[in-house]
Formats: sequence, structure tokens, C-alpha cells
Amino acid sequence: MNDRSSLCGILAVAGMLFFCLFRCGIAHSAETPAASASLQLIPATAAAGEPMELRLVLTVNDPWYVYGHMPGDGGQKPLNLRLKLPAGVKAVDGWQWPENNAILNAGQHVFRQKLQIDSVTEGMRVTVRLAYQACNAQLCLPVEMIELSTKLR
Repeated sequence: MNDRSSLCGILAVAGMLFFCLFRCGIAHSAETPAASASLQLIPATAAAGEPMELRLVLTVNDPWYVYGHMPGDGGQKPLNLRLKLPAGVKAVDGWQWPENNAILNAGQHVFRQKLQIDSVTEGMRVTVRLAYQACNAQLCLPVEMIELSTKLR
């Protein structure tokens, strides 16, 4: 076997390996997202002077996991929640994270934020920007951002 055919063989194997990693890892996330999220206000109707609870439900799909409060040992990004509130609405304290939040494995994870409603006007929206990095046993995906919004009624 000459040097040229050896190089072609190595390149062919490397190409197949790259394709398998791409197809088995990253492409899987396009078919089934690593995670999804939803927002809910409790109670459903806002009243001036009354407290509310904002719930963000993060669903992590198997085989993925998401780093919680702390970054991973390899520099993976921790989950980040940013709250945008309209005038007349205040956050009370910080987010309440689920227990055992270092790594959020497959399943549902509920984050709670208490809100104080001082005034309500038509069209008021509460917005949360969620940034997370999903990983599985083989790889970590790039940081994903999800922006969720719900209307105060």
C-alpha cells in the first residue's frame, strides 16, 4: 500500500466518524430538542396588590442533561434565567430553583419566581429569557436561548 492510498483510507475513516458524530449527536437535537420550556402564572388572573407566582417548567429530554447553578468541569455554561417585568410588577426575592440543581437530568424541573403586582394595565407581559447548554454522554451542544412570554390578565 502506498502513502497516497493510506492517506485516502485514513480520510475516509475520519469522514465516516465525523458523519456518525454529527448524525448521532447534533442532528438528534433537531429531530427532538434537548430541552423545552413553558411559563405559567398562578393565579391566572392578576389583581393589583396581590402576589403571583411565575412558574417556568424546563423539560429536559433523554439522553440530555443541563448544567444547573454551576458550570461543568469542562467549562460548560450553567443555566441562566433573566426576567423582564413591565412597570407595576416587581420580583420578590430571587428564583426558587428545584432541589438537586447542580445537574438537571431528563425530566421536568420547575423554577418559581414570586411577583408583586402593584398595578395592571391591558397588554402587560412578563418575559423570561432562558439560556442553557445541553450535554449527553458524547458531546455538549452550543448554548441555546429560549425567550418565553406570558400576558397578565
